[in-house]
Amino acid sequence: MPFRSVVLTIVCLLLGSPYAIGAQDPLTLTMEECIAKGLRDNPQLKALRREIRASEYGVDAAKGGLGPSMTANYRYLRQEHDTPLAGMAQDDWMLNLNLHQPLFTGFRLLSNLEKSRLARDVATARLEQASQAFILNVQRTFLTLLQARENVRSAKDSLTRLKSQLKVITAYYEVGLRPKLDVLQAEVDVARAEQQLLAAQIAVRVQMSRLNSLLDIPVQKDVNYVGALEFIPFIRDLQHCLDTSLAHRPDMKIAAKSIAMAQKNAQMVASGFYPQLAADVDYYSHGDEPDAYGNDIVDEQNNDYWTARVTLSYKFFESGANYHAWKQAREKIAALEHDYTDLQNEISFQVKSSYDTLKESIERIEVTRKALTSARESFRMAKARYEAQVGTNTDVLDAQANVTQAEADKTQALADYQQALAALYNAMGVRNINLQPR
Repeated sequence: MPFRSVVLTIVCLLLGSPYAIGAQDPLTLTMEECIAKGLRDNPQLKALRREIRASEYGVDAAKGGLGPSMTANYRYLRQEHDTPLAGMAQDDWMLNLNLHQPLFTGFRLLSNLEKSRLARDVATARLEQASQAFILNVQRTFLTLLQARENVRSAKDSLTRLKSQLKVITAYYEVGLRPKLDVLQAEVDVARAEQQLLAAQIAVRVQMSRLNSLLDIPVQKDVNYVGALEFIPFIRDLQHCLDTSLAHRPDMKIAAKSIAMAQKNAQMVASGFYPQLAADVDYYSHGDEPDAYGNDIVDEQNNDYWTARVTLSYKFFESGANYHAWKQAREKIAALEHDYTDLQNEISFQVKSSYDTLKESIERIEVTRKALTSARESFRMAKARYEAQVGTNTDVLDAQANVTQAEADKTQALADYQQALAALYNAMGVRNINLQPR
């Protein structure tokens, strides 16, 4: 048995079996892979895909309304009087088969078919709208996680600098060159940096759990999310962004389709103003037995017959019910058109706001880079002055705090830039999973 176990282990390692030793390595995902997984597994998006399938069945149902229909009727009639109706026994069983074909319904059936196709388009646009919202949500969470990780790295660097300074101060104190106050102050700053590091590490765990939940992964599962905050150029001007948003935003498509659906609904209501034309073919069979075939009054050769008819009907008075329903439908169209205009304005504002935020973030990145360079140089000089006994411990600690703040400002500026970039692509109605230039 031990020999078999060894052989099995070797085979598993060679074949990459999930039972191999390395199978417990954490799952590794980039932002692009996160979004791909989420789009595939998210329950809300799955539900919307079902809605599209349902709307496709709705189109098929509307098509069926244009074709013929068949109805079967089977009834029993008992006559209590002594003299039955002509051709009918006292116990009369009847079978009727009807074939009905609408010929003209005032465009109601055609409008219903077109409306069902528009409903399918709306369902598709809603899926795209939800997908883009999900992409933005994952991007924001992923970028917040990267920012939290940068904050952890910055907090570790800050703690390392403070501990190093504490060693220097302690050494000077032990030889009588610095007062005990400097040591105590340095120890307080080290303790504060340790607390900030713990808070930053907790923020990372919170964002990882949030990202896991978005991707339908157990929140406690260890996932290695791979990425970095970096500057990604955006080369489009504002007018291009505005034009793209009006052409690609799913909610614009939904609004346009909703107007078209309301127009089709008005046409369906207006069908009551037109005459209705239909053709029917009926087959009848009577009998005094449940088989509805012949009785004592009518011989079996004449017990069944068929009829064909074309019916033209026109309801010319309904006390204004149909007219006011049509007016109501027209008002709904006008309301949706006003909503469409308002949506255009709102989308233009969203794009302009996101574009301005993006430009402002670019300027902040350059400013924070310069500030970080200056802060690091200031810290180096303050530390050198302290070691040369011409500077104070307060100068070093202040300079170190400035470095930490400058690193946090740079991280925030980069995170804000990528957040603004993701928001701008979302406002434009463009899927850009990895935020690369296009």
